[in-house]
Amino acid sequence: MTEARAHILSKLNRAIVREDIGAGSVDDRIATHNTGPLPKRGQDPDQAALAARFVQESDLAGSDIQQLASRDDVPAVVAAYLRSKNLPPELRVSSDDIFGGVPWEGEPGLTIRDGVVDAADGAALSAAFAGVAETGTLIMASSPDNPAMHAFVPLVHMVILPESRISGNYEAVWADLRHQFGAQVMPRMLNMITGPSRTADIEQTLLMGAHGPQSLLIMVIGDL
Repeated sequence: MTEARAHILSKLNRAIVREDIGAGSVDDRIATHNTGPLPKRGQDPDQAALAARFVQESDLAGSDIQQLASRDDVPAVVAAYLRSKNLPPELRVSSDDIFGGVPWEGEPGLTIRDGVVDAADGAALSAAFAGVAETGTLIMASSPDNPAMHAFVPLVHMVILPESRISGNYEAVWADLRHQFGAQVMPRMLNMITGPSRTADIEQTLLMGAHGPQSLLIMVIGDL
């Protein structure tokens, strides 16, 4: 190191105000969960406005999205969507409690299977932990009741998202996660899904379903 460079670095080192970052400081920072600047687009206090922005952003990302009045509408929407994709009326459904009130008997031609999805399944239905209005992103928290593979294996992934679970931004979702699971606990896997899987790596040609389902249907339900 040259003498001039050493002199410059020495002056810079003396000018830097060093903050004590001992163990106590680190613990305090972790406990406070400070956030940075938040875009205004994700801070609307009106839940209906957040839901409208989520629908708009999800549509721009290529998701198929429908707003339903209640769970009673789910079977007919699912059956129609499967027909539109030329898939048999068969669906792998996660065992999340949210599906307990879905009247599947309203579509007697629809075969419902529980358990983890496998390669033979053309479509799967799962429940979202949250939605992010800012970007139209689904937050999927893995659990025995909501296997992560539902979002990766089948050709079609369908998701139920209660309107009440739509947050303005990611920071609000992290707060909800800490509240539900505990400050130092997280789901084993957390997937953020914005539209169906895609890539344009090869000759800049957009290919859908490159790393997962080719189609994503989001059902936003207002009344649960």
